[in-house]
Amino acid sequence: MFLFLLLAIVAILFYFVKRNFSYWKRLGVPGPKPLILVGNIGNNLIGRTHASEIFAEIYRKYESFGFVGVYRAMTPCLLVRDPELIKNVLVKDFKYFSDNDVFADKEIDPLIGRNPFILKGEEWKKTRMQLSPNFSSGKVRFI
Repeated sequence: MFLFLLLAIVAILFYFVKRNFSYWKRLGVPGPKPLILVGNIGNNLIGRTHASEIFAEIYRKYESFGFVGVYRAMTPCLLVRDPELIKNVLVKDFKYFSDNDVFADKEIDPLIGRNPFILKGEEWKKTRMQLSPNFSSGKVRFI
């Protein structure tokens, strides 16, 4: 009985992991095949290479595509390559992409902790309102 229950749990876990790793394939997004549990960043997790090197290699390998589906461990992530798509993400659709999973404690590192690329939610909005006037087209041309 215990063995049957254990096999059932393993089978269910395998199904959900396999389903998670087929996310980009089901959507028709190109990308490298992930490894179970580590995705595309296995060498980063064991300390062989930096994540930026892994993503740069994927970026170069899929140069004919505007975007690439990758997996950071079990999390599906989209690597955007097309300049027009990047502009849409950073300007028009930024409200959908404003929060990220980078965290820095403001008490430990006040400079990085208050960086607008790391801030989230209401704190990000306040900082953006303070900084935006400094980057108007007239002031940027002046520089």
